[in-house]
Amino acid sequence: MKILKRLFCKHKYAIDKWHYTHGQFGNEPAYIEGYKVCKHCGKEKYFWVERGSKLECYIETTLQDKFR
Repeated sequence: MKILKRLFCKHKYAIDKWHYTHGQFGNEPAYIEGYKVCKHCGKEKYFWVERGSKLECYIETTLQDKFR
């Protein structure tokens, strides 16, 4: 039943955790790596944020105190 729920879910992800890292390949300057979870079915996803993007600015200003 859980598999069907995930299969037909309209995923609405929320950022659960994030931290600074050296990019996907280990040799870039400090990138943000995050972990998000669907509120409805619990599906998990990792993501990397591009340097200088609006999402990076949002995470650094709004979510800085919340998660770290």
